[in-house]
This record gives sequence, structure tokens and C-alpha cells, in this order.
Amino acid sequence: MTTAEAKDAAALEGRITDEDIERARAQIGVAVNKKEQPWNTVISADAISHFAFGIGDDNPLFLDPAYGPHTRWHSQIEPTFPISTGLDQTPKFTDPERKKLYLPVPRNNPRNT
Repeated sequence: MTTAEAKDAAALEGRITDEDIERARAQIGVAVNKKEQPWNTVISADAISHFAFGIGDDNPLFLDPAYGPHTRWHSQIEPTFPISTGLDQTPKFTDPERKKLYLPVPRNNPRNT
């Protein structure tokens, strides 16, 4: 087995090698590219649809821009984030933190960052 094959085998088996640890240690103190500007500065129909598709939510209120105007929200809205991520809503994740649910965010609104 070649060195490359051994590395591939370790990666496939999920083993952390000494080389992996050394490579991680070499990253200590190295500046990380921090993106100051959010990816989406305006909540567009595409951004909402892509996010909903990415989390597997097929609700037409999130996926179809033409559906929202016929609902009580009068617009396409984005999925609620904590629920859409599938986080367990048990106290171990939510206490002592308390969540406040606000009105849905419609499309074409600037995103608060």
C-alpha cells in the first residue's frame, strides 16, 4: 500500500492521524477569512426558495413566489430558522435561553445583520 493509499484509507475509516493533528496545529493563530458582508443583503424570492429547498421544506409558501400573495401573509415568506434546522426543542437546547418568535420575514426586505 502506498502512502497516498494509506492516507485515503485513514480518511475513509474516519481515523485521525498524527499528520492530521500536526496540520491542525499549524493552523493555530492563522487568520481566518472573515466575510463581513452577508451572502444575501435583501431577502429575495430566490434566496427564500433556495433555503427552503436546501432544508427539504416543500411548503409552497416558501417555495413558490406566486403562492404567497393569496395567503394571509400577502407575500412569500422565509421559513422560521430554529424550526427549519431541525433542532431538538427540548430544554437542554433552549433553557435558560428563551426564544421570541416575531412576524414572518417577507421577501424583498433588507436583512438585519
